[in-house]
Amino acid sequence: MTVMPIIQNSNPLLHKTSQVVSDFSSAEVSQTIVDLIDTMREANLIGMAAPQIGKSLQIFVTEIRKTKYRNPQEIDMLRVFVNPQITNFSTEVISGFEGCGSLREPAIFAKITRPKKISVKAYGQDGQSFTLDGEGLLSRVIQHEIDHLQGIVCIEKQEEIITEEEYLKMINQQQ
Repeated sequence: MTVMPIIQNSNPLLHKTSQVVSDFSSAEVSQTIVDLIDTMREANLIGMAAPQIGKSLQIFVTEIRKTKYRNPQEIDMLRVFVNPQITNFSTEVISGFEGCGSLREPAIFAKITRPKKISVKAYGQDGQSFTLDGEGLLSRVIQHEIDHLQGIVCIEKQEEIITEEEYLKMINQQQ
């Protein structure tokens, strides 16, 4: 298990567009995916992009599951996205608070409005292309991680910011 340090918002790498992956079988790509999964799980996150662990590659992972910060009604399996592109999005939008592993010092949550549904085209770890329609939390996480690959951190889109303490109190009251 390899848990990497999570790069914080002040690091310039988080604000640059990541490089397209051309060699899916490279050791760097394989190791980046393993490191993303291990780090995401250890940090109680449901998504993580390569720039957050210091890799300027168009790769992210998602795994919608119960964590310290989320108890979703909708669970989704571990997914790997390489060179992702949103191909369609709904006009219907939804607002919600998003946390970010790169906003942990101090931990804050940003309220952001995003399309409720999206379609994304990407490649898996094996280099095979796939398309996926996402809705709700999965849609939000995919959009959040694609922002990271484009050099955008969620607080750049925020409508409101709250602390970790305020966020945990809010989600505990909702359950």
